[in-house]
Amino acid sequence: TEKKMFVPHQNVPQYGSQPQFGQPQPMGVQQQPSETVINNLPPAPKPPKHPIVFIFHVLFKALAILIYWIGGLITKSFVIRFVLCIVFLAADFWVTKNVTGRFLVGLRWWNETNSTGGSAWRFETIHQGSREINSAEKKSFWTAILISTAHWCVALFFAIFSFSKYILLACVGILFNASNLYGYFKCSREAQDDLSALMSKGSNSLLQTAIKHQFNPATQGPSTGHA
Repeated sequence: TEKKMFVPHQNVPQYGSQPQFGQPQPMGVQQQPSETVINNLPPAPKPPKHPIVFIFHVLFKALAILIYWIGGLITKSFVIRFVLCIVFLAADFWVTKNVTGRFLVGLRWWNETNSTGGSAWRFETIHQGSREINSAEKKSFWTAILISTAHWCVALFFAIFSFSKYILLACVGILFNASNLYGYFKCSREAQDDLSALMSKGSNSLLQTAIKHQFNPATQGPSTGHA
């Protein structure tokens, strides 16, 4: 009888070897995992340069809002709540106007009296390349001002329709926050360009919609005929 010799298959891993993937590896040699270098990842966001300045940019706004809504839990006196809220609003106005705007976005505005006795507004923007502005801080700066201004507008709306005694306080909040918002908007050419682009995009969209409805023939239902 013819003797047949058993030959193990090459792709079957032998006892004591590592699992094989792809081409067979010699005994005792481990296959190294392939390293994939990913170069298309977005750059990591830069850490904020002025964290303490940003804290104060938000702190006084938040304190004024909290005193306005839940100040009754602290004291029952309307006069104390009113004074505290005014103090926090004034502190936020001064800090935002003179400190946080310069450090976070490189903008500054002020009002001065000219030689004729009139009032003149001055708007100043940092020169490009003189200092790098952190994008996260810039976005947070504008977001905080917009949210605070919108809050006081909503607070005035509710105060008017509920005949609340906080109408004057809401008006002061709008005055302080809207003044900073307007001043920094006039300083920032980028913000003006963004608003112009947004308004242009919105007007173009409305115009295209109107033209489409004007010239697009009305769709008629399928006609039915007798066979």
